[in-house]
Amino acid sequence: WQNLLKEQQVWICVTDTEEIVGFASLLNGNYIDFLYVHKHYQSKGIGKLLMQKVKEEALLHGAFQLSAAVSLTAKSFFTAKGFTVISKKTVALNNVLLDNFLMIKPILSNL
Repeated sequence: WQNLLKEQQVWICVTDTEEIVGFASLLNGNYIDFLYVHKHYQSKGIGKLLMQKVKEEALLHGAFQLSAAVSLTAKSFFTAKGFTVISKKTVALNNVLLDNFLMIKPILSNL
């Protein structure tokens, strides 16, 4: 994790008791490598806040669009934020097949 995150901009959401409830990262100024919100804190605006931070940073890098490889579980969140599926692939993780979607969104539109 430390090596992965050295090259990325990272935001972490914490509670008043310093419990981590979400995080996001941006790689190469326009690729969302991680975006996660704890299941007990979903639908509370944390994902929206993290996405806004990602967008702001991407704009500082001069990006024209955001992209992400998104799981089936996260696909509806990204779709609701205006992302479009470009391609689908199936990846194997510990001998389990998982669907993954490459999604993009023009950066100048509202997240």
